[in-house]
Amino acid sequence: MTLGLLVLLLVVQKPCADSVSKLVTGFGDVGSGSAINMPKPGTVDVAQPKTEIGSQYLEPMPADLTKAQYEAMVARARARAAAADASQGSSAGSDAAGSGSATRQAR
Repeated sequence: MTLGLLVLLLVVQKPCADSVSKLVTGFGDVGSGSAINMPKPGTVDVAQPKTEIGSQYLEPMPADLTKAQYEAMVARARARAAAADASQGSSAGSDAAGSGSATRQAR
């Protein structure tokens, strides 16, 4: 019985693989994801880095952040926010809770 199953598997493998291949490659003929709409090499512009407001203040956050490092990052963020408020003449509460992004608790 095992030998018969093995022979059946070897005989049926090729037609089955061909059918699955036709089914999968048939999905790319039309639609927004078809090969016709794909850009050709050398015709795509290289993306420029975004210069969003505030992106110059982003700091990498290591996975093994200690409580002291976290508190130092929060202090730097609050100091930058206070300096930005002072330079804009704003008296919005930078000493208060703030936006919440720099006041989360360490885990």
